[in-house]
Amino acid sequence: MPFFRNSGLGFKTTALLFVLKLIAGTGLTLVYTYYYTDKSTSDIYKYFEDGKVIYNVIKESPVDYAKLVTGIGANDTTLTHYLDDTKNWHEQSGEWLNLIKVKNFNYFNSNRLVTRFNAVVMIFSQGNIFVHVVFMCFLALIGGVALYRALAQYYRQKEKLLILLIFLLPGVLFWQSGVLKEGLLIFFTGTFIYNFFAVFNKPKPWLNIAVAIVAMLFIILCKYYVALAMAPGIVAYTWYALAGKQNAGFKFAYTFLAIMLGLAVILYATPQYNPLNTLCDKRDESIKSAIFGEAKKYLFIDKVAPYPADVARKIPEVIKLSFVEPLKVTTSPLILLATLENLLVLALIGLFMFYAQRRIESPAVFWFLISYSVIILFVICFTTPVSGGLVRYKTAGIPFLLMALLMLCKPITTKFFNSAITTNSQL
Repeated sequence: MPFFRNSGLGFKTTALLFVLKLIAGTGLTLVYTYYYTDKSTSDIYKYFEDGKVIYNVIKESPVDYAKLVTGIGANDTTLTHYLDDTKNWHEQSGEWLNLIKVKNFNYFNSNRLVTRFNAVVMIFSQGNIFVHVVFMCFLALIGGVALYRALAQYYRQKEKLLILLIFLLPGVLFWQSGVLKEGLLIFFTGTFIYNFFAVFNKPKPWLNIAVAIVAMLFIILCKYYVALAMAPGIVAYTWYALAGKQNAGFKFAYTFLAIMLGLAVILYATPQYNPLNTLCDKRDESIKSAIFGEAKKYLFIDKVAPYPADVARKIPEVIKLSFVEPLKVTTSPLILLATLENLLVLALIGLFMFYAQRRIESPAVFWFLISYSVIILFVICFTTPVSGGLVRYKTAGIPFLLMALLMLCKPITTKFFNSAITTNSQL
């Protein structure tokens, strides 16, 4: 396949990464099968079981199955009876939202995306969940390889560290290999970033534009706040690329200044549309959902007023949750894995700072990565009150922050880290 053959990773490296993902995905599935045995609350199994329900529609009406899977005509009232046995397909009920006194923030019902993935793969798996793991690992591998292809040119003599950050951080390897939204998210994110950067480097980038738009639409469906976190960097990088590729830092600074001024105008001129309302209400909704779900430990339970000063006071808490939560010795395999990852992340930050240099090969890419990672980590750590969710969701931001810091780092003069990946092998 040309996509893998031209990735710069080589056949052996690509094959090894895929095998590691299969092992991690199998391990995650086994943990949720034999350790966390309540399948009604397991994100892996509750969407897998709903996928079975949707798949069974094909036996009665392939046309109706196609409507439910594609979403085209899925709101037809004649389809309602098929969905009686699903547990997570339906929108949050008005009674539930009224009970916890919040709005519905799942604007695009992203749970259906994973359910639809399972319903499609069910054609091949016939209900064997480990076949779904293989499909998800392959999609996540494509996304990771696309991200590597987009960025590798900016990490000469640091390619192995880049591979570590994209593929091999413990949480990234674990959560992005299971039948969860994280695998789909890295597939769409990697696809988008590869094609977005390619738009400005090719004479006729129409195909790249089309693919980037489609990938962004799926990112919105999967986790819309990821698209919002990426938006400032997209705007600033586009301005930089179309304006002669000069003064990247100023263009990113001006873009963020314009966004902040715009938010200030909205806050004081039309407070009913204050975007901080959504952020703070989402925090409140997550806390109440965790309480109703009888979470074992809460990282925070306090409400925050939707004003800049009140939100800013939470920055130290967000930083702590981003890098040092959790750090503990425990019998829980998932929390222990998260602890090991946090220790590795802190060690890598120290290593990159030790080897830091003033010159950045591509300031625009650096600021793009910083912009996205800081925003997404703030949103995640501000609105996620439970460790179990936090360690998963952070995989969307931590690798990008580390990639930005690695860009500051000069080549590390040891034989392992200073050697480049060979490209002689082919797939």
